[in-house]
Amino acid sequence: MKMKKFVATGPNRLLRWVIRLALMGWVLAGLEGFPVPFASGEELKVIVHKSNPVDSLSFYDLVKIFKGDKQFWPNGEKVVLLMRESGSPEKEVILRSFYKMSEEKQKQYWLEKVFRGEATGLPKILNSSSAMKKVLSNTPNAIGYLLAGEADGSVKAVKIEGAEALK
Repeated sequence: MKMKKFVATGPNRLLRWVIRLALMGWVLAGLEGFPVPFASGEELKVIVHKSNPVDSLSFYDLVKIFKGDKQFWPNGEKVVLLMRESGSPEKEVILRSFYKMSEEKQKQYWLEKVFRGEATGLPKILNSSSAMKKVLSNTPNAIGYLLAGEADGSVKAVKIEGAEALK
């Protein structure tokens, strides 16, 4: 007996999308951020230069920025993406939350994006939180991340879906 391939059409396709949207809403509303593996219980904040006019972002837009699919700020300026070095706990959270891939796959992802001409360069890699904060405070179009306790008046935290930090 030959089995027919099930294709979701009509009401089934609509139901599948409704379920996906409901789950996404549940995750975003219920968690108000994202779990981080820090034993200290600290939170991760998405940070920009203090002159950046962006005060909040949707999770969708944040992922698009970190994946290089959204490369310009609303004012038309090019986004400068900053990432921490391999193995840092902060980068692990970003890889798991935004990229849903390993460090190696993320490197390959960016190399392919540049090769296809979809990005003009790779994210800038920084080896410490202090370096991240220094570059963020000196680069008007930069976006990066810091532990909540490391953010100060030299940079600006961006709200994600209304939350102050990624929890």
